[in-house]
Amino acid sequence: MGTYQDKQGASFCKPCLPGTASNYTAATASFFCQPCPVGSYAEERGSLACKVCPLGMFSPGKRASHCQACPPGSHWDGHGAAATSCKLCAPGSYSEHAGAGACSKPAERGTTATDPVPRPARPAPRAPSPPTTARSAALCEPCHAGTHQELPGSGSCKECPVGRYAEHEGSMLCHPCPSGTYASTPGSIACRPCQRGTHSTAVAADTPLLCTDCVPGTYQDQIGMPYCTACPAGTGSLDFGATSRTACRPCSELDAELSMHSVLDEELQHAVTQSCRRS
Repeated sequence: MGTYQDKQGASFCKPCLPGTASNYTAATASFFCQPCPVGSYAEERGSLACKVCPLGMFSPGKRASHCQACPPGSHWDGHGAAATSCKLCAPGSYSEHAGAGACSKPAERGTTATDPVPRPARPAPRAPSPPTTARSAALCEPCHAGTHQELPGSGSCKECPVGRYAEHEGSMLCHPCPSGTYASTPGSIACRPCQRGTHSTAVAADTPLLCTDCVPGTYQDQIGMPYCTACPAGTGSLDFGATSRTACRPCSELDAELSMHSVLDEELQHAVTQSCRRS
């Protein structure tokens, strides 16, 4: 077995070539040496049977004399692998070396397993990219600023929703915008501040409309503030959205101005009364 002889009177038998095998006795022709089917191999001459490729290996076709290792980024977890049977690693996992029987070590939280692409040191927010096969742990890339991923083994990162932001790469979660700020677009890397003369007590604000004007008797000369500053004792103001302390005037001056109004504005009167009462 494993040999044949197609000539009479020969003193020896010819061995089957690598990539073939024969379990016939007294074989009289080379066609008794059958080619190894896909997924198997015969490495030596005179093989009696073909061997099945081991885990992480495949044979590219019939008559294989050896098996080839599945390339990095793929694996094979069963015997008898055909040329197309090496499976790509699922998004979020990887195989770093050739011949892997399984893909392992899912991406850590705050990362996604993708092939590397050139990117700036601080990229602008962008939509998540389609997942691709990862070949090593080094290719589990951190989520870009403005995105996050709280689950390990993920193939993509998620944009921060409005009202939240992620300033750094590799974020597991997006932070809510603090009072005095807002984020009106998804994928924000920072929150925008309320302008001078306004304030907002809302947390995770998703629109600048939540930045409201300072009422008469108060002002705000800074951006991104959760409150307005009251005019000093003995002073007040009649302005909405005052941006400077200079809007605060002596109470006697305000009283005189209010007395000139033909129709008394109760809100203005209340603001003046409240601020001047502290004198």
